[in-house]
Amino acid sequence: MHIRSLPSLSLVTLLATALPALHIGCGGDSGGGGNPTPNAASCDYRPAAGIRPTLYCQEYIGDATVQAAYKDSCTSVPGALWASAGCPRVSAVGGCSTTSPGITVTTWFYSGGPYADAAAVMSSCKQDPKATYVGP
Repeated sequence: MHIRSLPSLSLVTLLATALPALHIGCGGDSGGGGNPTPNAASCDYRPAAGIRPTLYCQEYIGDATVQAAYKDSCTSVPGALWASAGCPRVSAVGGCSTTSPGITVTTWFYSGGPYADAAAVMSSCKQDPKATYVGP
């Protein structure tokens, strides 16, 4: 379809309908499957659930050099998946986040794991005075 064949549509109307279809915009993903957090990498331990009974994914935000150390640790676990993107938010019930020089680590927990809901994750986060609860 050519723009010339749409004389009754204004440019504003055309852009208002075309841009969302092209997924053009600013900022990150709202929690679907993309990278909802810039400068993030992650290790998803859910595929390794037979080895690690907890369903979780760790997200690392910050310095790439520090992230590299976490990548080495992640890739040494059979079944764990390293990604140059944040953890998925689909089915997440919440996370516990800690910050140290150069990196913020958030451990995301998912439904079907050890925490039934956000309140249970919040309670777990409170056990560590350096941790903060983060909603999905």
